[in-house]
Amino acid sequence: MSSADPAALNRANWEERALIHARDKTGFYRIAEFEAGGDTLTAIESAELGDVSDLRILHLQCHLGLDSLSLVRRGAKVNRLGFLEQRDCVRP
Repeated sequence: MSSADPAALNRANWEERALIHARDKTGFYRIAEFEAGGDTLTAIESAELGDVSDLRILHLQCHLGLDSLSLVRRGAKVNRLGFLEQRDCVRP
């Protein structure tokens, strides 16, 4: 990776953040809740989205992928697009 390549630097930064965020030490990402069968969408997101059953959704910049997977649990067909190698939430 060249230090002159802003895209590569940004990607590396988010790769590092994803590993930190996947540890979820503060509970902000609600990983334990998700792993227990819940989802990560907030009340306001749920209200705004409504019923997503059978909808086709493109989720851009999905980060850890938990919101995308939560939409799948609600019945949506979801395609995710992000530039991280670590696409799904996996605890290191």
